[in-house]
Amino acid sequence: MKKPIFAMLSIILGMVIVVGLGLGAYWYFGKSHAPHKAVALTPAQALALQVSLPQMLANLGDGSVIQFTLSLQASNAGTKTEITDLQNQIENYLIRTLKGYTAAQLDKQQGFTELRRTIVRGVNAMLPTGKVTAAYFSNEIVQSGG
Repeated sequence: MKKPIFAMLSIILGMVIVVGLGLGAYWYFGKSHAPHKAVALTPAQALALQVSLPQMLANLGDGSVIQFTLSLQASNAGTKTEITDLQNQIENYLIRTLKGYTAAQLDKQQGFTELRRTIVRGVNAMLPTGKVTAAYFSNEIVQSGG
């Protein structure tokens, strides 16, 4: 009599385990762990999260000179604070980075696009926790050195 009860309890226990694993997998791989879509900022919110650096003058790698104003788009208010706190280090990074570019590279739109990507990656590496989503140049003037 004990063997049929033991067999029935084993089957029930096995079914409970299988159903529990199935529900656990559904919960884990279901919507609760799906990647969240980034919420688009309104223009006013985006403007409030921009940090405009002062106008800068830097030498390029070929002896040319660039004068520009750069704004960094912070992903949130905490990032904006981090950028402001690290402004001197970011400006130094920009000067060092620009020495790797020539006037001919920056004469093409592709050159500025690459430079913006490089700046975003470099600044993000400097930030403790925040993230810069874009770099915007304005008033850029490149004067060839030769």
